Amino acid sequence: MLKTIEAIVSNCFELYRIVFVFDSQPNLCLLVLMQSLMGETPKRLLAVLHRF
Repeated sequence: MLKTIEAIVSNCFELYRIVFVFDSQPNLCLLVLMQSLMGETPKRLLAVLHRF
């Protein structure tokens, strides 16, 4: 579980850099991360991340 969260956080910071460059909503990935920690399923989270 902890390694999964660490992987999500790591991916989130990678996406944060990408989104910061190409998008006007640099906090989007952090919102996704918060959703995942509040009970979103991993499949749902991956679906959200794959849109970027």
